[in-house]
Amino acid sequence: MAAYNLTRLWMGDYYLTHPGTTVEDEVKTALADPNNFISGPMPVLRDSMQHLERGFVVTDRNYLSARWPGDAYSLSLELLKMMES
Repeated sequence: MAAYNLTRLWMGDYYLTHPGTTVEDEVKTALADPNNFISGPMPVLRDSMQHLERGFVVTDRNYLSARWPGDAYSLSLELLKMMES
């Protein structure tokens, strides 16, 4: 929602992938317990070159996920760890 809210004035609904709902809402609906959803830290100013360790990823056995392109650095480091083990 951060990307959507920060850019909707000039990009319109570009980051709203499904009309009337968000990806977060869809994921929460698919979970056995919506309380299992992990929001992670706010992305604003989080992924500057000085704070690359702040990217957010979720790992569940062989599943690896991130939220947006700003998490790519952390995602790649976590993928390397998974491949080494």
